[in-house]
Amino acid sequence: MTELDFSRLRSLTIRELIRALQKDGFALTRQSGSHRHYKHADGRRVTVSFHHSSDSFRP
Repeated sequence: MTELDFSRLRSLTIRELIRALQKDGFALTRQSGSHRHYKHADGRRVTVSFHHSSDSFRP
């Protein structure tokens, strides 16, 4: 497994993160309020809290 450079992830907006997940093969399976649930064909899952499209992660 490769090591992630988390410093680059902190400047992503929510839309950019979702686009990256979809490009990697994750598909939206359901949404519960502001939480979007994505699943990969190999079984991995991730939940993204989506409030505003311009939201980014705090440094």
